[in-house]
Amino acid sequence: MGHKYKNQIKLSRKIKIIKIMQEFLMQNPSAFIAMLLWMIPWKGVALWKAARNGHKWWFIALLVINTMAALEIIYIFFFSKKQKEETQEKISQ
Repeated sequence: MGHKYKNQIKLSRKIKIIKIMQEFLMQNPSAFIAMLLWMIPWKGVALWKAARNGHKWWFIALLVINTMAALEIIYIFFFSKKQKEETQEKISQ
């Protein structure tokens, strides 16, 4: 019974946070536009790199999951470079 109650509390907290965010964005449309201007270029570059590198699962994750560009930045700077390094090693051998 306690575990179920804790899950309900966690869910109600998440719902409250979402409502607060909705209210903030409705009252500040410029914040919403700023968020879009921040996220869209990162997502575009990350999706492009994932497609070019043949990273199908990364592409799907980047397309579906919205992390305010955090996942996209991580992919671009840490995971997309590995493909380039592997390709250069194969060419040099």
